Amino acid sequence: MGLEEESRLHDIIDKNIGRLSDIKNNILFFPYLTGAYGPDFDMNKKAFFTNIEAGHDHLDFIKAIMEGVVFQLKKILIKLQEKGIEAGKIKMAGGGARNDLWTRMVPDITGKDVLMPENTDEDFAAKGAAILAGYGASVFSSLKEGCEKLRTGFRVLSPDLNNKEFYNSKFDLIRKL
Repeated sequence: MGLEEESRLHDIIDKNIGRLSDIKNNILFFPYLTGAYGPDFDMNKKAFFTNIEAGHDHLDFIKAIMEGVVFQLKKILIKLQEKGIEAGKIKMAGGGARNDLWTRMVPDITGKDVLMPENTDEDFAAKGAAILAGYGASVFSSLKEGCEKLRTGFRVLSPDLNNKEFYNSKFDLIRKL
């Protein structure tokens, strides 16, 4: 997808944020566009939608795609938990952190608090490169000092308990397939 198409998609999402937020259907999207990576690890799996009905439109599919990606994250978190690794909070940055719908969806689906940068335009890759360059040029005496000097402020988004039952029942549908 080119930048122009991506920009149009973001415009559609932004212009329809209220309607997208209200969509509660059982369309499921499995995001296996290049096979299934963690936690499924089956390169023969393919992406697909299911539970589609005649009345669904493009916004239903956009919401299902976003949910499908977050449900995959939830599957990974569950697999980590089964292995004794408990994720306390999730940090979001970059493009996903700039989308209000996505940032509300992640805590609602995962049940985890999400740390959002106060400045969503911040480029974390550039910041990391600046910290490394600063350390290499002796501007910072250590990487820790560089991180402390260029610290990012975060705010916490907690799950909306009003969405818990809906997303848990939708996740149960995913686990059955």
